[in-house]
Amino acid sequence: MGRPTGAAMPLVWAHAEYLKLLRSATDGRVFERISVVEQRYAGESRHKGHPEIFKLRRQITQIAAGAILRVVAENRFRVLWTVDDWATTSTRESTHVGFPGSFADIGVPEKQNGRLSFTLFWTGENRWEGRNFDIEILAAD
Repeated sequence: MGRPTGAAMPLVWAHAEYLKLLRSATDGRVFERISVVEQRYAGESRHKGHPEIFKLRRQITQIAAGAILRVVAENRFRVLWTVDDWATTSTRESTHVGFPGSFADIGVPEKQNGRLSFTLFWTGENRWEGRNFDIEILAAD
């Protein structure tokens, strides 16, 4: 009896968080940010070595020039793509990785703008997807 309950501690913590929020709003940036972490996840190099993932049920619409597009599907496939409106094409067979399915990587040229178009050929079923997928290429600044 007569001992402190510690109930004020969450109140002190909330007040401190509010002060950090005010400081962040005043500075125009997060007060307690760690610069190394910010550079990794928000800097220009965040996509280097990390492919953009395209799935039939999660289709992306834009990709940066110089990035890698990884097409992922449950079954084996061949991807046929172009960056010049089908004047020239390239083909790549998917790599099967067991339970997760198959994937194929497409390197988007550094100095490219316009559109990356591709279609899929399902090798196990011997059939084409029957449609093209278009992804806008965002030029590097």
